[in-house]
Amino acid sequence: MRSRPVPKGFLRYALVSALVSAFALPATAQEGAWTDVFNGTDLTGLKKHGNGTVTVVAADKVIDVTGGSGYLYTDKDYTHYRARVEWKNIGHGNCGYLHNIDLTKHSCGDWPSGPELQMLEGDVGSIWTTDCKFNTTGSGLNYSPTGGALAGVGQYGCGRTHFVTKETQEKVGEWNAWEIYVNGDSLEAKVNGKVVLRISKLKSGGDLAMIKGRMGLQIEGAHVQWRNWQVMDLTVTPVIHPAARGKASAAQPRAGLFLAPSPGAASGVRFTREGLPPGSEAAYFTASGKMTLVPAP
Repeated sequence: MRSRPVPKGFLRYALVSALVSAFALPATAQEGAWTDVFNGTDLTGLKKHGNGTVTVVAADKVIDVTGGSGYLYTDKDYTHYRARVEWKNIGHGNCGYLHNIDLTKHSCGDWPSGPELQMLEGDVGSIWTTDCKFNTTGSGLNYSPTGGALAGVGQYGCGRTHFVTKETQEKVGEWNAWEIYVNGDSLEAKVNGKVVLRISKLKSGGDLAMIKGRMGLQIEGAHVQWRNWQVMDLTVTPVIHPAARGKASAAQPRAGLFLAPSPGAASGVRFTREGLPPGSEAAYFTASGKMTLVPAP
């Protein structure tokens, strides 16, 4: 019996169909949706640790802090997300952004274990560590995106280590913006749109990987204001979608398959290592949270 030739494109269609059938799972969230952590009118969804004096100025949609110590924190854990918050240092003092907070660990009194991204005037972009260590690039206790690989920056226990970035992007006396991308035990941070720090393999005392926790804003005796605190939760179930034919773009120049966190996404973008130190290949960063899976020939 004479066999029929395989129609052009059939094998490719079969591969696409098989992959979609094998891997497609329902998405649990819409990638790209920012939600308010602070709603602008009250502290719903937030709790306070310590004796900091906190007031919400609803007319201006700001959190106003005038003294005390401690921190505000979210009522839920996050592990893979983007966050952003604006702050103004009215009293020329100190505050900070906290992530991966473990509420069971307070090795240094009011300060939880983990890293604090510094909002101290004149020191914006640096990081204080409490009972934690991480890998990064730099020299000594200075961050450098092109420096050598550094392992185990910080210290366990109550001692706090100051890890400095020398190039500050701070606008003194004005509103400044932190943007943070966290993926488990890795973090990339921006101040006013420029990357100021990347860390990976974050661990707390006992060499325990810090892969999730609460977000928080630190209170440290100064008059500061915060506003526009938002989060984009990226912990969604990935779904494979065939790329649309005839709709190539700069982000997706060829037809193929890509792994996207929600149905209906338009194109895929490769994750990149973006200068992370050797040994941290499991940590990848991207602004969109998408990864190319099967590029077409």
